[in-house]
Formats: sequence, C-alpha cells, structure tokens
Amino acid sequence: MLWFHLAWKEIKNNSRFSLFFILNLSLGLVGFITLDSFKQSVQEYLLDNSKAILTADLQLSSREPLGSEQTEPLAKLLPESTVSTAQISFLSMVAANNNSRMSMLLGIEELYPLYGDIKLQNSGSVFSSSARQSIQKNNEIWVARDLMLLLDLDVGDSLRIGEADFTIGDVILEDPSSTISVMTSFPAIYMSLANIERTGLIQLGSRISYSRFYRVPRGFDVETLKPEFQRLQRDSSRDDAQRINIETHGEESADLARILQYMNDYLGLIALIALFLAGVGAAYLFRAFFTTRFKDMAILMCLGGTPQQAYIITLLQIILLGSISALLACMMAWILMPLLPSLFADFLPRGFTNTLPPSSLLLAFVMGTIGSIACCLPILAKISELNTIALFHENIQQTTVRKFWQRQFPAYFPVILVFWSLALWQANSFLIATLFVGSFLLALAILGMAGWFMLGQCSTTKLQNNIIVRLALRNLVKNRLPALSCFLAIALGALLINLIPQIQKGLQQEIAQPTDYKLPDFFMFDIQEEQLAELQSLLSQRQQAMSYVSPMVRARLDMINEEVLAELVEDSDRQMQGRRMFNLTFQESLKSSEDLIEGVVWEGPWDYSSENLPGISVEQYFAERTGLKLGDTLTFDVQGVPITGQIINLRKVEWNSFQPNFFLSFQPGVLEPAPKTFIAAISEVAEEERLSLQNAIVATAPNVSVINVSQIVGRLLDITNQISWAIKVMAWLAILAGLVVLFSIARYEVQARSWEINLMKILGGSFTDVRLLVQIEFGVLGLSAALCGVIISLVISWGISWVLFDALWRFSLFTTGFSIVAITALSMLTALTATFSVLRQKPLALLRSI
Repeated sequence: MLWFHLAWKEIKNNSRFSLFFILNLSLGLVGFITLDSFKQSVQEYLLDNSKAILTADLQLSSREPLGSEQTEPLAKLLPESTVSTAQISFLSMVAANNNSRMSMLLGIEELYPLYGDIKLQNSGSVFSSSARQSIQKNNEIWVARDLMLLLDLDVGDSLRIGEADFTIGDVILEDPSSTISVMTSFPAIYMSLANIERTGLIQLGSRISYSRFYRVPRGFDVETLKPEFQRLQRDSSRDDAQRINIETHGEESADLARILQYMNDYLGLIALIALFLAGVGAAYLFRAFFTTRFKDMAILMCLGGTPQQAYIITLLQIILLGSISALLACMMAWILMPLLPSLFADFLPRGFTNTLPPSSLLLAFVMGTIGSIACCLPILAKISELNTIALFHENIQQTTVRKFWQRQFPAYFPVILVFWSLALWQANSFLIATLFVGSFLLALAILGMAGWFMLGQCSTTKLQNNIIVRLALRNLVKNRLPALSCFLAIALGALLINLIPQIQKGLQQEIAQPTDYKLPDFFMFDIQEEQLAELQSLLSQRQQAMSYVSPMVRARLDMINEEVLAELVEDSDRQMQGRRMFNLTFQESLKSSEDLIEGVVWEGPWDYSSENLPGISVEQYFAERTGLKLGDTLTFDVQGVPITGQIINLRKVEWNSFQPNFFLSFQPGVLEPAPKTFIAAISEVAEEERLSLQNAIVATAPNVSVINVSQIVGRLLDITNQISWAIKVMAWLAILAGLVVLFSIARYEVQARSWEINLMKILGGSFTDVRLLVQIEFGVLGLSAALCGVIISLVISWGISWVLFDALWRFSLFTTGFSIVAITALSMLTALTATFSVLRQKPLALLRSI
C-alpha cells in the first residue's frame, strides 16, 4: 500500500500530465472499444435471435414446389412432434392511387412464423389469434409501413396485386426476419397461400421461392441434419439432390454476421492504427514526465530504495493511469454506441440494440494497462542504465556501453507483439494480421525515409535569409527524431483519410454513369413470351422501345465433361456442388457490356447436322470460381430434355451496366423451343414520364416486375456513402491521435528549449517572432507530412483500384486539397496550443535562474 500511496500521490501532484495522458489514451481506446462492443452485440443478438431471424429451426427451400416426395427424407430425420409451415415468396409490382412499387410478396400459413414476432400496428402481435385467422380467412393482407407511406395508403384501403384487389388489414411495424438481402430493398406484403394463388402471378418461368419451415422440440440438434438429409436425397432421387436447399437458423445468422464482421474488422484495423498513435503519444508524454522524475528516484534510492522499487512505483502509476483511461474510454464508447447502428442500418436486422458487454469493458482495461506498459517500456528501460550519482548531475550519463539495438530492441519488441496480437484478434486471421502489421511497418518505413529526407533538406533550403525561418528549420534538423515522430503520426492519418475517397469516387462514378454506355431507366423481368408483342405495342404508343430483350431458360446442370455432377462432391475446386440450377440465355453476338477474353465467337445459329456441339460462352470470373475452362462440355436438364454444349469462349461482363447479363450463354438454335421468359430494359425515359409508364406496364402485364434502375443505383450509392463515412470517422480519429502525438512532442520539445526561447526574447525577439518560429516549424512539419501521406495514399488507392476494381480510380481534388490544408492548419494550431504557456513565459525567469 505504501508504493500505491506514493504512486497515486505523484499522479495527483502532476495533474496536468495525468489528465492529458488519460485523455490521449482514451481517444485511442474509444474507437476500438466502440467497435468491439458493436461486434459483441451483433454476435450476442444473432445467437439469441437466430431462430427469430429464420422464423424456424430449419428451412427447406426450392425454386420448385415442395411436395411430399421432396420433404419426406427430412421428415424421416425429424422427431414426430416437429411442427412445420409453408411459405411462398417472390417479387412483384403492386399498384394503388395511380402509383406502383416493387414489393416482396409472402404467402404464409396460419402457423407462420414459428419463432419471432411480427409487430402489427392494430393487432400489436402477430401471435394474436384474430390477426392470424383474419389474414387466412379474409381478403386481407399485411403491408410494410414503408410501402404504406410510398403509396399513400391507410388501413382499409385497397391494393392491386396481379389480377386481384386486396384490403389492407394491418401495417407491419417490425419484422425480425428482414435480414441482409437485396430483397430487403423492397417492402414486404404478407397474405395467405390461397390469396397468393388468386393474384395469378405464379406462371411458368416466374422466379418464385418455395419454403417449408420447421420447429423441432427443445434440445434436438438440427446442425447435424444437413449431410444426412443430402445423403437421403441422393439415395431417393438423385435428380432432386441439389435442387433443394436446407438451412439451419445458425447458418442464417452466420451469413448476416459474416457481412457485418467484414466491415467491423476493417474499421477495427483502422481504429488499431489510432490506438497505436495514441500509444506513441502516451510514450512521449510519459518520457516528458519521466525525465522530471530522475532526481526523485535518486532520492528514493539514496534512502534505501532499489531500482526494482522504482520500477514498481512507475508501473503502478502507468496501471492507474491506464485504468482511468479505460474507464473514460468506456464512458465515451457508451455515448457513441448509438452511432454505429445508424451507420449500418441497412445491414442490421430489425430490433437490434447495441450494448456495452462485460467483455468490452475487460478488453478496455487490459489494453489500457498492458498496452500502456508496453508503450512505456522503452523509457522504463533507462532506469537500469543509470546510477544514483549520475541522477544528480545536470547531464545524465548512461552507465552502459551496449549498442542501441541491444538496449532498445528488447523494450520495443513487446510493443510490436501487442500490436500484432491485437490485429490477429481483430482480423481473426493469421495471414491478414501479419499482412496488416507488415504493411503498416512498411508504410512507416517508407514514410520514415521520406520524412528523414525532408528534414535533411531543411538545412539546404534557399529560404534561410530570414532569421526566423532559419531558426525554425534549424530546430527541425537539430531535433530529427522527435520531428520524425510527429511526421509519421500526421502522415499516417493523412494516408488513411485519403485512401478510401479515391477508390470510392471511382466506384460511385462508374455505378452512377458507367463508361461507354448509358444506364437504362427500367429493368423488366418475368415477361412471358406472349406478352412481348403487347408490351412493345404499349411502349411504341409512348414513343419508347424495349432494348436488350433476352430470353431466359431455367435449367439444371447435370454433367461436366460427361461426369455426373453428383459424383464430383470430392472436388473442392468446383463450387457448382451446391448450386446446379442456372439461368441460361442465347444470343447472336456479344452485347456492348461484354468483351471477348479468350476463345472465339460463334457465327450464326448452331446447325443440328453439325458434328460439333453447340457453343457456350462463360463469364470469366464465374469460370475462375468454378474451375471451368475452354473445351469443357456441360450437360443441362431443360424440362427433362438433356442438352450438351461446349465452352468455346470466355467473356468479361460489365455488371454495372444493368443490362440483361448472364453467366452462361448458349449459341442460338438450341434453346429456342424450351419454355422461357424474357428480360428487357427501357432507356431514355423522361423523369416526369417514368411513373406513368411504370403504372401502364403494371396495368398491362401485372406479372412483369419492373425495377427502377435509378432507385437501385441511389440505394447502392447511399450504402457506399455510409460505409465511407464510417471509415472517414475512424481515419479522423487516427488524425486526432496523431495530433495528440504532435501536442505531446511539441510541448516536450518547447519545454526542453525554454532556456533557448527565453534567451531569444532577452536578445530582442518579440512574442510574435517566437510564435512565428513555432508556426513555421510545425507548419513545415504538418505540410510535408500531409503531402507525403496523401501521395502514398494516391499510389496505394490506385493500386487497389487497378487490382480489385478494374482501374476504376478517380482523383478527388477537393478531398486531397482539403486534407492537406486542414491537417497543416491543425498541426500549427495544436503546436501553438501545446507551447502557449512556454511562449508566454517572462524572460525574467531565465535571468533568475542564472
């Protein structure tokens, strides 16, 4: 308790240092703790609500109706007390009040949902017996609140769906089954299975999902069912083995967690850089404090203390300061917790709440204490290198002749180890953590060399005629190591802030307006063959036309190179094992959104009398993922008819063109007799005519789904903006941590040069001159660091865009210029704030000290 009392007393006696140390470390911890609490909250929510998200323990789904033949194998594996219910879902247009919108239609039985509670505006809970019975027995539907607002509807109003009108019986306020999916962009409408049939929208070729949900008795493990079910499917009916998908509630929540984990891990790695910079700031703060404590340690040793006891007091101080910093960071994280759910609102299930779990609190205290000790170890190592007598001398001399790396490497190694361990814990991957730390150290090395070169040029610049400029540049050259630390901290922040916007700008411009072609205004699918002439007539009356009209044939892949696909289950390179149903098309030539990569393009339709197989064109990235190559033969089952073709070319597809594009395309002359639907696009529709045209299409062909491409593009841009904004917040947090480093170093260096500054005042220098000297010194440092960070970020972002996004890179002049100016100004302001008390000091203090 004596050592604890002494440590706490020194913390209170050095309140300014203590407060700033705590604030600095808290800023570094807050981003990391906030993200960790969010990640833990997501995991706990999904663990507790996975059944509500799926609405069942288990789900069977297929593009074909699920009869007893398809469900019987699973029934053999489930307990007798298992409860099941059916669902049919698909996208469709709905209309009311001279307006129309794309919606997700869900036909349900009375027991749906088996888990979870759909909150309704009037009934309150879906489990109300009257609510369930009303939707099953009457001509009623439940409509999502968003759709009610879009179509200006009220409860009791009529809504046109397909060939029938339905009465809105209630409004859906909350649906736990709405998870991450493209379909969540479209509001839901619930109705009975009988009413789904009445719409007349279920036609040949329609994209419909048939599902059956199961609730098993408590304690029954559904996770082990999948392989056994697939085996029974293969034994009973090999043709259906891959057409039915089985998914457990754990898998459904895992898919959601995986997407959120990717974003959270990326932000966490950025927050880790902010924490690293905060550690650098803590080390400099502690160094400034530690050097003032040398004589106190000498007195302690002269009174009988040992270096080990001096270590104990110092470590206790670090632990106390780190614990208080962790507590403050947790409080700040608790305040910021509502921010992340709002940023990721499009990716989170309804009803999610963010909390600060005990594990995040424990992490904060571990990082605040052990992390602080690791950052301060290089300074603590000096205790063993000093003797008691030397501590009373004005110029302290080291008692060891060991080389620098022998003295410092053992002290710096724990810092790198802790940093790598945190990266490993955050990324959940040894490779990613190692690459991240390696890339970080490489960036530090490159920036370090650039900073060292810049500081070296300060002594040769031609702007040294001015005495103030000469003194400022001399100070930078004379104090290279502290200046280099400031340079690295600021440059890293500038690199992070500018890295993402360059990539984002190119992607956004390409999504909103792809190069070399114009985005269509509408995209239509589920067009029946007999409806083509009617739709073309409607459009011609409005001086419009369908473009990119493409047939679509649903088929099952049975064989690759004459090997039955079911027998390829041991081939881990082929991803077709779990996906055998494909949408095929046929076309005479490549579209404007397609480019030939390898092979040849067919000339004309396939000749039945030819000895050659029909040609197949495969999208290049799909071929890479599935292991397909030129010359491979593929055999499809098209409505019971086997059709075999050979891959003769690979093509690149610009998917952001929003043209009807396919992974697999057949040569004409093969699939024409097969049952098919069509997809098409409509372009160059005036803004004021889009709604009336959409309504006219819905009235003419209710089963045809019409997607407003501009709305989808706007949705994509909103999502990229949200993610980019979150990344920028973390990057600015890193900049803030870098400015704290600059504050710490500036304060330490100016205090160390206080004698020199006061001497300058005695010799005639004014306060303005001294302030200008500091502004020039740290302005040059901030400007050069910002420039180097921005230049490296441009190079890295260009490389990422070139490798991952086909060189979709755009230079963002505003972001780049604003970052350089803002970081330079903040550097100068931070330095002035840190040195204000010393700059205002009276020269009389110097005369009294002589």
